[in-house]
Amino acid sequence: MNPVTDQITFGISKKCSTALWEIIRTRDWQSQTSCRTSFSLPIRKGPFISLLESLIPHPLIFEFHVGCVLDRRPPNFGYESSSRENNGVKLTFYYWRRLNLEVFQENAWFHDESQMRDLEAVADAMSQPENYEELIGLAGSYRDDGLGRCKQIKLRLKGEQCQNFENLEAIQEEPIRSAVTGFAGSLLDLESGPFNVHRRTLLATEWIFGDVLATCGLDTKQMVEELYRLWSPA
Repeated sequence: MNPVTDQITFGISKKCSTALWEIIRTRDWQSQTSCRTSFSLPIRKGPFISLLESLIPHPLIFEFHVGCVLDRRPPNFGYESSSRENNGVKLTFYYWRRLNLEVFQENAWFHDESQMRDLEAVADAMSQPENYEELIGLAGSYRDDGLGRCKQIKLRLKGEQCQNFENLEAIQEEPIRSAVTGFAGSLLDLESGPFNVHRRTLLATEWIFGDVLATCGLDTKQMVEELYRLWSPA
């Protein structure tokens, strides 16, 4: 396997988990002599992080979770960005990469000799497409009768191939539909967009989305670009 030449940057903030803070302090990334706000790991970006870098007009700083043995959450990292409210809805665009649980278990939770998470070993595992899944989507947060609500739609990718488009019906409904500028006629509009003839099938069986994409002469890259365009305030 060729050595990874990509570098992905992660932020150091109060949102870091206790386990990650332990690693940060052990490596002297934040101490009396050092006060770093980020760190980098050699992780293959793949086509979709590279695509986001071409779309988003500033350097991407990701949030890193080292995983938890107790509740069986594997390591994952992601990027999120929210726009201003539109019609009472705040839209968030996100990307997450999550290591497969079985890989986490088979590698003895990636513990090093001191029983902390071996970040370099995790980075190597998260560079191999067969070891992880990617989620790219939009979330809409709003208040309804005084209660906070959130609906989201997301592309689920495995092996860098589209598996399905989850909750596609959520963006067809109010108040999310009206909050998305340029939604009418877009790729996600099942009433007047290119998928309208497949509306019933898509809403009933989300796992065939990849097949529908191919039928319509589209690919996952175009769907990611459309998700970003619909979110972007520009």
